[in-house]
Amino acid sequence: MSTLKEKHCQVLQLCAANKTKVCRNKQHSSIKKPGEISPGFFISRHPFLKLNIKACWWLLECTKTKDKFMELKIERLPFGARPDKYMPDLELYKYLQEEGVRKMVSDHYDLLAQSSIKHLFPSNPVGLDAAKERSADFFVQRLGGPDYYKQHRGHPMLVRRHLPFKIDEDARIVWLECYRDVLLKLDAPEHLIMAFWRFLHDFSNWMVNTSDNPYPVIGVKK
Repeated sequence: MSTLKEKHCQVLQLCAANKTKVCRNKQHSSIKKPGEISPGFFISRHPFLKLNIKACWWLLECTKTKDKFMELKIERLPFGARPDKYMPDLELYKYLQEEGVRKMVSDHYDLLAQSSIKHLFPSNPVGLDAAKERSADFFVQRLGGPDYYKQHRGHPMLVRRHLPFKIDEDARIVWLECYRDVLLKLDAPEHLIMAFWRFLHDFSNWMVNTSDNPYPVIGVKK
């Protein structure tokens, strides 16, 4: 069964594919402008969504949720840059709780295990589960939950811990793309997800230890 957020995503995709938008004016049930349709008309054309008028209006009024789908952008950052402008909002933990954080991380790793950078992660289920647990421990702690990571592994030192792996900017992009897929389905307020996304986006660059340019420093000769 599809969640309401998944249906919302389907609505956005269908509107984009047909270059139409749904009329937000409740006083009008007919087409308002060229390329604009009424909720009733949209529902009648897409019965598989199983939406009623009330649910459709709820989806259409969630403009912030729509913005979230549009704003989780990924930008390439300079090699060696370690931006620390954004921090996650600890309020997110109140919504997800430990179980939700662990599921988020597990879903992310499941996508990574099927991605183009799967070679950077354990190929066997036991190893992958252990990697999930370590990552989840870190994020539970980072979001204000119990300090499991500190208890089990000490200070994070994530940059040093990632040195054995060849991580370039392309790998970072894939890592973020997988997280974006997970966050778009997360049941939490948009501003909390956006804060977490900005943190992931910039902090992920800290783990990049391999430059796309063999001579990243100006003036260095072969």
